[in-house]
Amino acid sequence: AQAGADGTVVQTTRAGSGTAADPYVTTVTMLRPGQPTTSTTITGAISRRAQVGADGTVVQTTQAGSGTAADPYLTTVTVLRPGQPATSTTIAGYPSDVAQIRADGTVAQTTQTGSGTAANPYVTTVTVLRPGQPPTSTTIAGYPFGGAQVGADGVDRTALDPRGGDHRLPS
Repeated sequence: AQAGADGTVVQTTRAGSGTAADPYVTTVTMLRPGQPTTSTTITGAISRRAQVGADGTVVQTTQAGSGTAADPYLTTVTVLRPGQPATSTTIAGYPSDVAQIRADGTVAQTTQTGSGTAANPYVTTVTVLRPGQPPTSTTIAGYPFGGAQVGADGVDRTALDPRGGDHRLPS
């Protein structure tokens, strides 16, 4: 279980065998102070542990696909904000780390695609989900070293290679 500063506790479980007939299903159960327990179900395997933000925002990343051309990796980021229905955003690629949550409820998830060859180079995508706004994404050439590290100033400090660098998140 993960616990947030506001007292929100979240537990994630998985069912299914991962086959077409019995796909993975992830259930996120939230215990919020003074509120009934709630759960939401997401199709896909748990990719990383759930995160709980200071404002009670919960984010769970799930992954589907085998990484082949016929069955590419897909990452789904499900955001559960206090008092709002769950929202899910699906992104091409494999998640590189846990989603990050800023104090204001902004969520950032990094994914990667490509195999690193000249014909299929690595590409990093940082997707940002802000409260009350549609998702935005930016792509960056290179393989991500970990996930987005978002500062209070809105700068994503995702390290892509030894040269590193800062990348302004889409607004």
